[in-house]
Formats: sequence, C-alpha cells, structure tokens
Amino acid sequence: MRTTTHFVLFFGFVLALLSGCASTPPAPEPSPLRGQAQAAVDAGSSRFASRHFEASARSFGQAAEIFGALDDAASEAAALRNQAEASRRAGDVAAATTGFERALALDRVGGRSGAQARDLAGLARCSSARGETDRAIDESEQALALAAGQGAPHAVFEIDLAVYLLERDNAADRDRALALLESAASAKNERRVQAAANLNLGRAQRRFGASDASETHLLRALEEFRALDDPEGVARTHEELGRLLRSRGDTEAARRHLEQAQRGYEFVGDAPGRESIEVLLGQGGE
Repeated sequence: MRTTTHFVLFFGFVLALLSGCASTPPAPEPSPLRGQAQAAVDAGSSRFASRHFEASARSFGQAAEIFGALDDAASEAAALRNQAEASRRAGDVAAATTGFERALALDRVGGRSGAQARDLAGLARCSSARGETDRAIDESEQALALAAGQGAPHAVFEIDLAVYLLERDNAADRDRALALLESAASAKNERRVQAAANLNLGRAQRRFGASDASETHLLRALEEFRALDDPEGVARTHEELGRLLRSRGDTEAARRHLEQAQRGYEFVGDAPGRESIEVLLGQGGE
C-alpha cells in the first residue's frame, strides 16, 4: 500500500521475512496429509511471488487448516502469517489483521519470539493502513525489541519503524527515524535491506530539503536494486529520483526517470504506481 507521504513499507520481498513465504518449519516426518499442506504452502508462495495475492491467501489458508488439524502450531502460525500478508497485499486489511492476531496468539503460547516479531510487524502494517500510526509505532517497537540480535529481521523492522515515525510527521521523530534508516542501511551482507533503507533515506532527505544527501542515497539504492534485478525497487527509486530532479527544475532528466518508473510499474502490475507517474508526467509537476 502506497502511503500519502510516499515512504514505503519494506515491500514484502526481503528473504520472505514478512511475507513469511519460507517460514514453515520442515516436516518432522512425511505423510500424505502433510504433503498436501506443504503443496499448499508452495502454491501460496508461488502465487505471492506472482502478485496473485487473493489466490495466495487461499492457498495459505488451506495449509493453515491442515496444520491446525495436525496440531502443528508452529506451522499453522506460519501459514496464518503468510495468509495474512497475502490478504494485506490484496487490500483486505480486516482479514489480514485477524490472521496476524491468530498467528500471534499461537506464537505466544509456543514462546517463539522471532515469529512473534513478524506477527507484530504485520499488525503494525495493518494499523498503518487504517491510519492508526501511533498504534503501528507501538506494535513495530515491540517487534523490534523481540528481534534484537536477529540480523536481517531486526534491520527490516528498523525500516518499518522509521517509516511509521515519518508518517506521523512529528519533528521530534526526525532524528530517530533517520538513525533507524542509517542503521538498516549498514546491515552487512543484506543488500535488499540496504537498498530499501537507502530508498527511504533518499525520500526522507528530500522531504527535509537535503537535496544532495537525497540524491546520494537514491543512487545507491538504484545501484543495489539493479544488481538484485528487482524491478519494483528499481521503479520506486526512479520515481523518487524523478521527483527530486523535478524539484530542482531538471525536467528532462526527471522525465527520463519517471518514464522508466512507469515501465517498471507496468511490468510488476502496480496500477497505483503507474497512475501516480501518469499524473506527474501529465501535469508537469507534483
């Protein structure tokens, strides 16, 4: 979901940390029924990657039902989390909230702190989508605390929390948000995390009037997303570079970036993204 301030929650693509598409524990022993559940998980993962989010949610729901019948709470919770994230991406925030809450209840009983962090991060995204920014910040802070020492997940949750702080648009949050993004951008061996952090740093610095710093971070993000062959990240970064260069009056270079962003959004099927570019290109300004 694209926020009104153009900051981006962490896309849902980093090592399946939040979409959960690789989080189902391995089967303790094979069986036909468990095989059906795993097939549903695999189908849900494939459909999620193809942006068929409603179908993905249905597949993960099937997996959760089977794991529940098998009394495999950890796998059931992972499938519920996956189903919730797919529902959120499909625009059904109510269903997503219910799914994350069910997963959190199971993970709390099982004492799985890392899983609880992912559940809370999902709930924070849902709260943000409902405009409940303070609640999103509280849930994100809980997720960050539970993920302490977990490397990439911790860095992902730093980005999310920074985004919510920037959404709140309180001057007192500025330094903390930038520090969180700088920390995530320095995550070792996690190029996708670094790319997303640099993209949001570029957005933040443009918003705060630091044009040169914004460009530096955005060019880093573009290099990283290109190296990762990530069309969504490339498109979002080109859009932000277009906005930055347009604010400087460099309309020709801005148009090149915006047109490339438009191509990327068309490729990944991001209709709101494509429409936002059409507005910018049509109006000649933001």
